Amino acid sequence: MSYAPTKAIKRVIGTFKDTDGTSFDYEANSPDDSRLPVVSWPHRVWISNASIDEELGTGWRYACVMTNVVYLVDNEVRGPRRWAPNKKLAIKDHITYR
Repeated sequence: MSYAPTKAIKRVIGTFKDTDGTSFDYEANSPDDSRLPVVSWPHRVWISNASIDEELGTGWRYACVMTNVVYLVDNEVRGPRRWAPNKKLAIKDHITYR
């Protein structure tokens, strides 16, 4: 399970599970501190409960969460569309809170 840390819980706008059953929280991407365009990457998916994780870096990844799939920028690699997604995950049990 990759829930948002306590200090970020008020910003969570939804949750989903990947096909393995792992739960993930996500929040809206803020244009104030985003390095990527919010139009293309409107969400931040929490992949670690810690704000800073030594192995993973930040505890979240830029993402575009849709009904049945999520596109994640796992490593910020420039691609043909400026920033290309590195992972595409099929998801289930997608719930939005707002």
